Amino acid sequence: MAERESAAIELGIIELGETLSPQLQNKMAKVLAVRDDLAAQEVAQEAESSGFVTPVADTYSGLIEAGLPESAAAQVVAAVAPLIWRANRGAAHAPN
Repeated sequence: MAERESAAIELGIIELGETLSPQLQNKMAKVLAVRDDLAAQEVAQEAESSGFVTPVADTYSGLIEAGLPESAAAQVVAAVAPLIWRANRGAAHAPN
């Protein structure tokens, strides 16, 4: 209940000290549920993208450490990035 009220105050739906009507309580419960779902989706997307970003960054760093010029390392990474993407994210639209 307190979470619903503080969210309603934050959104400007009610003023501090006011209480939520039963209808607003239900609406705020839905708002908070959507907020939690969006937060969970955001965390999942970050985890998925780290499976792509980390290998790309590691490849680039490894090439630089091996003595390749930055421009050449960038070209190699650009060439292998789609392969890394498909390996980590899949590509339902790509031909097998």
